[in-house]
Amino acid sequence: MSLTREQIDAWKEQLRLEGQQCTGYTDGVLAALVYVILGVPGIKIADLAGFEGPDLWKLAVTAHHNRPHIIDTLPDIIPLSRGERFAVTQGLRRQLPELPVADDLLGLVEVVSGPMVAKTLRMIVYPLAPRMGAATH
Repeated sequence: MSLTREQIDAWKEQLRLEGQQCTGYTDGVLAALVYVILGVPGIKIADLAGFEGPDLWKLAVTAHHNRPHIIDTLPDIIPLSRGERFAVTQGLRRQLPELPVADDLLGLVEVVSGPMVAKTLRMIVYPLAPRMGAATH
C-alpha cells in the first residue's frame, strides 16, 4: 500500500507541528498574530488587508501591550509548532521588535531571554556535555 500525496503532506505537517523550531511567518504564526490583533475592540479583519508578517508582528506587539491576556487564549486550532507557540507568546510578552527565529527551543530562549539564560538551561538539560572554554590541567 502506498501513501497518497495528501497523506504524505498530512504526515509532514504533523512532524512540523511536533518540532521545536520557529522559522518565520508560517500560516500558524500569521493566524496567531491576527488572533491577537483582532482581540482589540474596533479592529476588523478587513483592516489588516495588505499587511505582511513583520507589519502584523508590530501590530500584534501593540495589541498585546493593550490587552495582554489575549495571548493566553490562543485556540488550539491555530497550527503552531511548540517552537512557534513559544516564539509568539514570549516574543509578545517581552515586546520584542521582531519575531524570534531559531532552530530549537534553546535557541529561541537565547533570542528571547539572552545568552546567559540559554547557557544556563543548556547546562541543566545537558549536564554531562563538555563545557566550552573549560580550564584544563
